[in-house]
Formats: sequence, C-alpha cells, structure tokens
Amino acid sequence: MPAPLLFGIPGRRPRDRSLGRLLDGARDTSPDGVLIVDADGRIASFNRRFVRLWGIPRRLIAEKSDRKALQYVLDKLVDPQGFRARVQYLYKNRRERSREEIALRDGRTFERHSAPIFSATGEYFGRVWYFRDITERIESEARRRESERLKRHQELLASVSHDLPTPLTAIEGFTETLLNGALNDARNRTRFLKTIFNQSRRLRSLVDGLLEMSQVEAGSGRPQPVRLDLSRFARDFAAGMQPIFRRKRMRLRLSVPAGIFVAVEESTLSRVVGNLLDNAVKYGFPGSTVRLSAARDGRRVRVTVSDRGIGIAPKELGKVFERFHRSEAARRHGIAGHGLGLYMVKKLIERAGGRIRVESREGKGSSFIFALPHAG
Repeated sequence: MPAPLLFGIPGRRPRDRSLGRLLDGARDTSPDGVLIVDADGRIASFNRRFVRLWGIPRRLIAEKSDRKALQYVLDKLVDPQGFRARVQYLYKNRRERSREEIALRDGRTFERHSAPIFSATGEYFGRVWYFRDITERIESEARRRESERLKRHQELLASVSHDLPTPLTAIEGFTETLLNGALNDARNRTRFLKTIFNQSRRLRSLVDGLLEMSQVEAGSGRPQPVRLDLSRFARDFAAGMQPIFRRKRMRLRLSVPAGIFVAVEESTLSRVVGNLLDNAVKYGFPGSTVRLSAARDGRRVRVTVSDRGIGIAPKELGKVFERFHRSEAARRHGIAGHGLGLYMVKKLIERAGGRIRVESREGKGSSFIFALPHAG
C-alpha cells in the first residue's frame, strides 16, 4: 500500500506530528477546494473548502467513494453530462492535465484544475482536483465588458451627433433654396447641386464606415484563410486604384517579389490594403509617390504602405489606431474622415493573426507596416 498522504500527496511520510498538523492547517485554509482520488477511485484526501463549495453531506464524503460524490454534484451543474465525460476522460488518460470553467445552476462558476500524481519511480497514485469559485471575477469581467460596450455606444453617438448635422444641414439648406426658385438661377444652381452631391457622398461615407465597423466588431464566424499570391493580388489591386491616384496626380509603385504567399481571407486583405492606400492618397502630397512593398520575414510576410505627406505628430502615434481618432494635422488641412479606417485595419489584421505598426515623421510622410502569416 502507498505510504500515508502528506498534504494529499501519496508516497511521502510526515517527519513529525507538528509538521502534519501544519500541512493540514494550510490545506484547510486554502482558497481552493482540494480533492485527491487514488488509483482505485477512492477519495484519499480533501479539505473543508471542497466540501463547502459543493455542499456535499458529511455522511456521503465519509464513504470515500469518488463515484458517489460525482453523482451527487451532477444535479448542481448546467452541463452534467459534459462534466461526467470530462472526468471519465481524465481518469482514463492518466498523464493529462486540465483546466476548465464549470457553470453551476445556482449562477456560480468554478475554475477546475486537475493533475495526475506519480511517484518518483513513475507509479500512478491517483489524481488531484482543485476547485476555485471565480463567480465574482466572471461577474466583474462581465461588468467591465458592459461598461466598454456602453462607452463605445456613447462614442458612436457622439461621433454621429458631431458628423451628421453638417452634411444634413447643407443638403437640406441648398435643396430648400433650389425649391424656392434657385432652380431658375442658371449661375448658381450647378454650384448648389454640386454641394448637395458632395455632402451626400460625405454622408454615405459616414454610414458605410459605421456599417463596416459594426461588421468588423461582430467578427462573423471564424476566419477562413486561403493561400494568396501576394504579387498577383497587389498587381490586380493596384490596377483598380489607378484612377484614384491619377485624380490627385500621384503614383503608386509596387515592390512585391513573385513567389510570396500569405494565409489570409482575400476580402480581409482587400479591406486592409484599400484602407491604407486610401489614407495614403488623402494624406499624401499631390504629385508624390506611394509605395506598396512586401518581403518575407521568417514565418511571416511583412507588407508596407508608405506615403510622402503630412505625416503624424509624435504625440499622436500611439492613438492612430483608436476608434474615431483624427489627427490635428488632418483637421488643420481640412481632410475629411471619421477616424474609423485605421481602427478597422488593426482589428482585421489582428483577427487574421497578424499585427500592425506605424512609423511617421510630421511633414515627411508615414509608413504602415503589417505582418501576416506566410503560406509556404
């Protein structure tokens, strides 16, 4: 037979009674409920916290039957069958360690850890189970998430309240002017109609941005990456962007070697590159060159979008990926935007298993560098 337990660990013997009492006291003051079951399925040791957590009657725990104790607690669980199946799996797979969260019908949540016990010679003695009530932590996290959700909601309302009135007022005002006789004013009606058209596009941009942000944050389903030829993607994408660059007398240069493949959803990469190139056009100087380049970096592919433009002040570099953030330089130069593009770029890249950073010098330009998994 194994030697008596020392703090629930078979195979070791206390040196004296005082040490044994010390260990028993430490076990019983632990915040965790501790249960140790031997190789034959008998309860070898437990502490008072374990009994209190589960509310197991003394008469039942005195029988030392793990099977009966398990059967008793099943009625307390949200998923009793899953709990039973996991316990049985761990008993059969003796070298497995485990950590799970267990939901109870009374609203509590337990964190459960389990590990096997082996002697120095490799003999299996049994398994130790630790249970901790983490209900307060779970509820605190839920309150934090709800607080963040309300904060985002307030930010959204503030942004919409700030950005919507201007185009709506312009559209309403110039439409009313036209209806009140300006349609017959050949000199001004074209200017009024152009203003209405431009403000409508501004309004459309805001609505599209909010819808896209909602989709990105919802994260519909798990990403389904494909093996994408980055060189071919860049050529095709650049061809579609040429009219935008020509309107601002800017050039787009590619430096993406053949044979580089990334593992990413094509729609995700399109949204990321599209947003970054749009930004480069908006914040770049007329007549300048925007560069899209890529290179292998170990198991990742590093992609860079660089522009020559107004750049970002050092104090704002840490905020560029925040939702609704707009730089002072953008406001100063009268560049339209809602502060959602780079926020969504960061979310999309992180969802694809990548990361992004920015380098910039005010008045010189910016480089956005992101990394994605390489698809060999």
